[in-house]
Amino acid sequence: MVPSLWVEYESLINEVIRHRWVASRFAAQQVSQQSPLELIKDQSGRPYLGVQRKPLSLSHCEGFVAAIHADVSVGIDVERISFRVQKIKKYFMRDEELDLLGEENQELILAWSAKESIYKWLGEKHLGYKSQLWIRSIDFMGQAMEIEINTNEHNLIQPVFFRQDSEKVLTWTLGEIGGPGGRCS
Repeated sequence: MVPSLWVEYESLINEVIRHRWVASRFAAQQVSQQSPLELIKDQSGRPYLGVQRKPLSLSHCEGFVAAIHADVSVGIDVERISFRVQKIKKYFMRDEELDLLGEENQELILAWSAKESIYKWLGEKHLGYKSQLWIRSIDFMGQAMEIEINTNEHNLIQPVFFRQDSEKVLTWTLGEIGGPGGRCS
């Protein structure tokens, strides 16, 4: 890793966070095949690979790490399934989404993770998970969903893909913002 990454590592105080940080940088190095790994962050903290500024997204949680990069904007999230999501569901889920997905922990974590992936893909601070992101449809067999995004700058529908098992949920999205991957609503 380049020296600037070690400076970031040294600034982390918590050992658990340090381990997750290292694991996510290792995953980034694996998917990018870049050695040494050179990450650049924009003003919002969004990471890119090297001076070419190739889009990159990282995620880590208790025991899991995920990374994705492409030539287009990307977002990825991995979450451990937990009951804690029950406490915050009213802050990120609309009634229509609860009707569509249900209120079990796994479905709520899936919704949270999908919205996290959209947040990372879009790169906008202060995005309202309940007010500006709406899960419009979900195909559990095809492991894909569509999320409508309504902000001052964007009104579009973006696909989010997912994999899940009894422990975790992984979601990701990619494509030009407002481009062929998503469509205007």
